[in-house]
Amino acid sequence: MYAGLLTHKRKVLHLTIGQTMEHLYASTLETHLSDLAYHFYQAEAWPKALEYGQRIDAKAIALNSPQAAVKHFTHALEAASHLPEVNPIPLYRARGEVHQLLSDFEGARSDFEQVLDVARVNQDRQAEWQGLVALGYAWTERDYTHAGDFFTRALDLAQALDDPRKYAFSQNHLANWLINVGQPATAIMMLEESLEAFQQQGNMRSVARTLQFLGVAASFYGDRRLSLSSLDRAISLLRTSGDKWVYVVCLALRTYVASPALTESIFSVQSSLAVCQQDLEEALRVADSIEWRAGRAFAQYMAGWMFASFGALGAALSSARAALEIALEIENRQWIVGSYNSMGDVYLSLLDPFQALAMLEAGLEVASALGSAFYLGNITASLAQAYLLVGDLPHMESVLAQAISPEQGPRNLQERRMLWAWGELALAQRMPEMALCLADNLLSTAPGEIQGGEWQPIPMLLKMRGEALFAQGQVDEAISALEEARRGAQEQGALTLLWQIHRSLGRVYAASHQKPLARSAFASAREIIASLAASLDDPEQRERFLQAALVTLPKKLPLTERQSAKRAFGGLSEREREITVLIAQGKTNREIAEELFISQRTVGTHIGHMYAKLGIDTRVQLVSWAIEKGLVASPTL
Repeated sequence: MYAGLLTHKRKVLHLTIGQTMEHLYASTLETHLSDLAYHFYQAEAWPKALEYGQRIDAKAIALNSPQAAVKHFTHALEAASHLPEVNPIPLYRARGEVHQLLSDFEGARSDFEQVLDVARVNQDRQAEWQGLVALGYAWTERDYTHAGDFFTRALDLAQALDDPRKYAFSQNHLANWLINVGQPATAIMMLEESLEAFQQQGNMRSVARTLQFLGVAASFYGDRRLSLSSLDRAISLLRTSGDKWVYVVCLALRTYVASPALTESIFSVQSSLAVCQQDLEEALRVADSIEWRAGRAFAQYMAGWMFASFGALGAALSSARAALEIALEIENRQWIVGSYNSMGDVYLSLLDPFQALAMLEAGLEVASALGSAFYLGNITASLAQAYLLVGDLPHMESVLAQAISPEQGPRNLQERRMLWAWGELALAQRMPEMALCLADNLLSTAPGEIQGGEWQPIPMLLKMRGEALFAQGQVDEAISALEEARRGAQEQGALTLLWQIHRSLGRVYAASHQKPLARSAFASAREIIASLAASLDDPEQRERFLQAALVTLPKKLPLTERQSAKRAFGGLSEREREITVLIAQGKTNREIAEELFISQRTVGTHIGHMYAKLGIDTRVQLVSWAIEKGLVASPTL
């Protein structure tokens, strides 16, 4: 029936229904906004359609329904096009932001370009500034060169307008761009300046956003302590605000910052897997509640790094894969390159260099197109490690030489990681002097304050230092550095680093003829490797990792008959077992000493050692244990 009505008749009926609803539900209009907007839109009653369309847009966003918001913003824009007195700029800007939330780059760019065009026609310089900032932010997902151009023009316009608030906003966005093009130190100074300005203005929402940018800048610089404190403050403010996008980013970033991920050359902060998982779960929950798939991808690839650093390799691989799948689907270049980087690093932890190379090379291509210095440097450092794993030193040297000179001083995290990779190459090329020099330089220039004025180990740099010292014949100094490295990795819970440090310690102890310590170190490495393998659900992957890891350790020699007996009887030596049998026969210490031709004092010393090994206090307990183990026969009645 509806389809058979003439267009004019339909419009009249829609108008009548809309007006009737206004009358019937005058006191509860908020619950009928969707129907009201629909009927007045179909009636082409443009003022009413615009009024209710704008109201339901706000409601749709508040209810976290961005898809519905796009639809209603579109209807509101069509209504506005029939009302010359209505300024469409706020509608274009709002719809562009929702397109951005949905990772629709072309939709967002089109809307923001409309903002810029209309603003210039109307000579509205305030709106022109908004359009420049919005376009810059949109382009960060595709091309940092374009993004930087828009942010620079926005800063210049804010300065010309003599508007302190807009200038501080512009500084924030330009600083965020500087972070990604490899200048985090400059970005930190700009952000601290804008943070002070927003605090003076009492603009707490902007304070939270600035703290988020500062957390990113400090992380990219390599100062984990400043990054974590900034994110903590931002999250505290954001818990009570409605800016859920920023809240998700801060939680996801804190997941990574609080872990030992990518801390080969910097100080870490002491946290735990459980704490990081709590942040991750909340970030994913909030991202899903606002239908922000890009936010979920960001949280997942941060989780890939986090899980891998704590040794949860199965969870790491699952998270990184999920991130890459979403990032490719929504065509977000920024998250695509991050997901490839995370995925490649997880495969390095799995000792699977060929899979790592595939991921990292794909990521390097996207990072080059995007122009992200951070990801270009990080992927280069990881690529170098992959080539080292396959023993391709020429390729490792080539990829590093194209990115950074080993003599260069580091300015940010990615350059520190590449210089650390140069040190690993120097060790592989038997140039320990160069490796030692790089390790010492990186240790002395690690950014950030040391917690409580106490020395905090940086495990991988100390491992490199220890191996370089050992190669130069400085055994005691090498052991000292490696023991510090081991302590640092244990404190951080960095299992993927810890087993490698135990392996290095075992090699040094073995070469210096300290066989018991070498066996202990290698045993610890094997134990951690088994724990890491247990985190993998795929049996084939688990077996590949075990084989790749264990082949780097000396073969476990079979126990001798004496060692087997000692292990079977609680670690008691042959002499101690003899004394146990005599005690079970009821002999005194003097009688035992006479039978074994040793002194009573020696018998007493042996018995003390036996008690300590078995955790007992009396001869009766010792005899009971000996009967239980079959060392002596049970007495007959």
